[in-house]
Amino acid sequence: MLFTAEYLHQRLALLPKAKRYLVGFSGGLDSQVLLHAITELELKIPILAVHINHSIQDESDQWQADCESTAKGLKVDFFSQKVDGMNPRGESPEAWARTKRYEAFTSMMIAGDILLLAHHQDDQIETFFLQLLRGSGPSGLAAMSSEMAFAEGFIGRPLLLDIGREDLEAYAQMNGLQWVEDPSNQDSRYDRNYLRHQVLPLLKQRWPSYTKNISRSIDLQSDACLVINASAVADYQLVVDQNNSLSVKKLLAFSDLRIRNIIRYWIRESGFQLPSTQKLRQVIDTILTAAEDRNPCVAWIGIEVRRYRDQLILMTPLCKHESNARFVFDIDHVLKLPTGHLMAKKVKGNGFKLGLESLQVRFRQGGEKLIPAGKKHRVSLKKYLQSQGVPPWLRDRIPLVYSEDRLVAVADMCVAEGFSVEGENEGWLLDWQEKEPVQTKPY
Repeated sequence: MLFTAEYLHQRLALLPKAKRYLVGFSGGLDSQVLLHAITELELKIPILAVHINHSIQDESDQWQADCESTAKGLKVDFFSQKVDGMNPRGESPEAWARTKRYEAFTSMMIAGDILLLAHHQDDQIETFFLQLLRGSGPSGLAAMSSEMAFAEGFIGRPLLLDIGREDLEAYAQMNGLQWVEDPSNQDSRYDRNYLRHQVLPLLKQRWPSYTKNISRSIDLQSDACLVINASAVADYQLVVDQNNSLSVKKLLAFSDLRIRNIIRYWIRESGFQLPSTQKLRQVIDTILTAAEDRNPCVAWIGIEVRRYRDQLILMTPLCKHESNARFVFDIDHVLKLPTGHLMAKKVKGNGFKLGLESLQVRFRQGGEKLIPAGKKHRVSLKKYLQSQGVPPWLRDRIPLVYSEDRLVAVADMCVAEGFSVEGENEGWLLDWQEKEPVQTKPY
């Protein structure tokens, strides 16, 4: 299909209304064509060419300078950002670079922005095969969504759905465009490059129209995803509570297939990476079937799924914590702890007494007891925290305020008998802000 600026205009009309277009501009063929074509439309919407410098290649800084020069020639605002493109050990170089790139895009977007990326039909086909070889289901085989919410706005990709790489080259040559050829794109050690240079050309020789046929399959997978997602939404609403945890009892009323669908939807919508089939099976087999007094955990990169009573809980991994640590508590200032922030303010008729000396913050060691203010009987701290619904993995992280070895308060949950404020007297009211809430959405 011949690529023209008019084709691009039709694609943009399918996206939400934009206050500003950010064009991902690497300097390669695809982005050169996209930036040139969008300027040809003479839109009354600001356009910003965004270059992410991964600082990997020796030519990286020169490419950045060339991109800036091109943008200037097209009278387009230019913005560049350097990121650390060197992947840590154990991380895929492609995945790491992609993560850093999207983090940079996120940091510069504002409400009403649409990020435009020049992914095209060939990119879509490559993504399909990569997902297929990883054993992905319909959501993976649907490849890249053409539009989705992203950061403060939206992302349009693959913007050039029906356009192949050869069509882009024809447009570039017709308009005298010059582009960068990243040598790493020829390195067949990378899976995508291996597919591009070794596998797909063979498929094309045997099945010349394979791209159209696979594009049709991708569309069918997208349709299937819409149906699957609609089912997941309906089921999810029946089992979720206001804290984004799922009821184990309600989940178990569904078939195994629907349980898996609900949990995948829950994880994806919470902003986390989906688990492998094996990990998902572990969640179902070891967590959902555990006794209510057990607290199993299944973890993968950046995520933990835990069980507490009837709740299935999704969270980021807990930070390191030294339970034997002690901290001097200057009541007039915020105390920054590894597990969160503790602060206090003066109020009338609430909190604990003023004038207590040698305030310290400690953590549960086991065996602590107290009489909560207003109660008659002494209880163990463990039982008190249980009664307040604090999950076991957080109980050793709750700050305990002491005055000369006497337990005064349990975070902002209760004051011990003998230290509470009565009548209109002033007291210190605590405010405890946990560093890791039960549910957390990462980038």
